[in-house]
Amino acid sequence: MVLEFLGDSLLRLIRYNHYKGLKINKVREICRCILTGLDYLHRELGMIHSDLKPENILLCSTIDPAKDPVRSGLTPLLEKPEGNANGGGSSMNLIEKKLKRRAKRAVAKISERRVSMVGATGEEASSKTERSLDGIDMRCKVVDFGNACWADKQFAEEIQTRQYRAPEVILKSGYSFSVDMWSFGCTAFELVTGDMLFAPKDGNGYGEDEDHLALMMELLGKMPRKIAIGGAKSKDYFDRHGDLKRIRRLKYWPLDRLLIDKYKLPEAEAKDFAEFLTPILEFAPEKRPTAQQCLEHPWMNVTTQDNADNIDAQMNNLEIKG
Repeated sequence: MVLEFLGDSLLRLIRYNHYKGLKINKVREICRCILTGLDYLHRELGMIHSDLKPENILLCSTIDPAKDPVRSGLTPLLEKPEGNANGGGSSMNLIEKKLKRRAKRAVAKISERRVSMVGATGEEASSKTERSLDGIDMRCKVVDFGNACWADKQFAEEIQTRQYRAPEVILKSGYSFSVDMWSFGCTAFELVTGDMLFAPKDGNGYGEDEDHLALMMELLGKMPRKIAIGGAKSKDYFDRHGDLKRIRRLKYWPLDRLLIDKYKLPEAEAKDFAEFLTPILEFAPEKRPTAQQCLEHPWMNVTTQDNADNIDAQMNNLEIKG
């Protein structure tokens, strides 16, 4: 089996940047790639990924160029075997030994390159880490379709990793492509801030699900009653008025103010990003924009001096493999 070589995950990129969040223009490049993949998945294939998160989105290259066999200049590990390919077990053993030897040499070369890239002092290493973000190829692809399903043939009621789970999944009120858009919104926020948008936990007298719903409402406002009481599990969390049963006091913090007050984004930048993100986090699944609509949003079509010259060329080279 031959698989395409891909690089580090977006989670690795977030960690590499010390959970500080990426610059908006970098996030925009990444979002364009994710949305392009989701648009193909939803419209062309009719599939729901159902587990979109930073771990399941891989850069097209590695953060460290020494680990990329193309960018590092290392020769491929695999050589065309000499002699008769059908020569039996002894021939295969010889090939395996050659591969192991070449792998060891390649690892040694990569180690040498990594040593040469690291500064002699902590200050140098830190400055190189900051500068290296500008040289990272931000093109990426959605991976791990182990939990994917057809929109008209779903396999499980409980989907998505906890922190990226949509409200309709928690309430068991049915789901479709829009659950991927919710997860995308959570991922985009995490790229900008370095923090998960929702990190629910058990509390005194309530569980993770109810805390998760409370966190959503503190950010997005009160959930419409029709949605709150419309799921198979709604009675576990909401009373007949659409209020949470066990978490009565909510501390509202709108998305734009959160970005400005806590994460210190410039006001205009925060408001523009919040305007893009808020509809994606709509409680009503049918009101969330599609991936195609998100690609057409004004926020996605802002170009900067850093990426105006190369983003179109990069996207043209980003193949979607069937």
